[in-house]
Formats: sequence, C-alpha cells, structure tokens
Amino acid sequence: FPGWALEHAAITETSFMLKFTPELVHMERLVDETMTPLGYSIYPVPSDLVPPSGLLASARSSSKEKADMMIEEIISKIKSIIEKIF
Repeated sequence: FPGWALEHAAITETSFMLKFTPELVHMERLVDETMTPLGYSIYPVPSDLVPPSGLLASARSSSKEKADMMIEEIISKIKSIIEKIF
C-alpha cells in the first residue's frame, strides 16, 4: 500500500488481528520502538538496524478500518485477476 513503510508486526498484521480476533490484541501493550527510517528499503533488513523488539514500524495507527480497506483492495485485485483469466 503506497505510503506504508516496510514493517513487521505493525500496521498490517495488527489491523487484521483487530478485524478478525480483537480479543487477542492489547493495544495498551504496544511497544513504540521502531527501526530508524533510512529513506529507502533494504530487504532483508540488516540485523544491526532492527531494534530488540523486532519491530520495523509502529502499530499505533492500526485499526479494523484499515483491515477493511486492505480486504476490499485484495478482493478487488483477486476478482480482477480471475476475470482476466476466465
């Protein structure tokens, strides 16, 4: 998704968890430790750039609504691929 930085255990995963299993998400326990932005992506991320938490981005802005947007986009793309093939 444009504008979203490389992440791990952050916005995407937490938003899906808030959508499908909100009882397992404890937003009050979020850690705000993140990787220092480089201005470009390196994959895999060098281990010396990853903080001890393993987080590459903050999950604070996660929401069920973001999951809904991603689901809608994913379904739309899959539908378009299927229609193109068949």
